[in-house]
Amino acid sequence: MKSQLSLRILLVLSFIYATFTMLGQTIMATMMPTLDRIYQAAGSQMPGGFMTLWNRMVQVPRLFYAVMALFYAVEIVGLVLMWRLHRVGFHCYTIASLLQLVFPLLFLGKGYVGLGDVMFVALFVALYYMQLRQLGVFGSGNDQQPEPPQPQAE
Repeated sequence: MKSQLSLRILLVLSFIYATFTMLGQTIMATMMPTLDRIYQAAGSQMPGGFMTLWNRMVQVPRLFYAVMALFYAVEIVGLVLMWRLHRVGFHCYTIASLLQLVFPLLFLGKGYVGLGDVMFVALFVALYYMQLRQLGVFGSGNDQQPEPPQPQAE
């Protein structure tokens, strides 16, 4: 029961993070031109560091934000499936997390992924694997495959 509680805590934390990040990515993908006009109009009132950061974010194509939102949506699906103790949820989560690391490298260059991002992905994937393995999700008990017929003694 203790391992299931710790799994649930991890899932809730990941769900909160993935949901807010997906929401932010979706807003950036859909509202980028409008937000850019607003911030450019108020540029003189914004701190210089903010406008520098904003100008970097505007240079990123909207497609990038949309694809990242999609990866976070797949991650959320994986989290929900792991909540229900389905092994495929772990795989969805892991693949989506790895794509979130690789996609910025391919799309934007190596300066957009930090060592901390890689460490957190590795940490959470390892924690989920250990928790799910301890609960028997990767064992033969939850394979959902029918057992072969047993010969009957006559």
